[in-house]
Amino acid sequence: MIGTTWHDQQRDISARLAPCTAAAGRIAAELADRFEPLGVDAAPVWDEVRGRWGVRIVEPANGQLHMHVWLDGDHWTWTPGCVWSAPADDCDGVVRFVLTWVTEHRVVV
Repeated sequence: MIGTTWHDQQRDISARLAPCTAAAGRIAAELADRFEPLGVDAAPVWDEVRGRWGVRIVEPANGQLHMHVWLDGDHWTWTPGCVWSAPADDCDGVVRFVLTWVTEHRVVV
């Protein structure tokens, strides 16, 4: 783009992405809220490096053990990169996956 600076371009790109980023943040917050009644500590988190929202889930039996699920585009993915994923609107599927993870760790811990 002739006549523009990198800062102008960066600002324009950020402005175009802002509505999508805000929507993803709302989805992450709504997902995190679903864990509270289940006794699982979860909070939305922002990944500054990859520019994405996720949810950090803490294992109730061991407060040092935690996992992240990330909203990558239109799918939730798990940090270690396993083949699991769920559509962005499938919060029930994400909750089931996380509760399975928590249950397995409770047995180990």
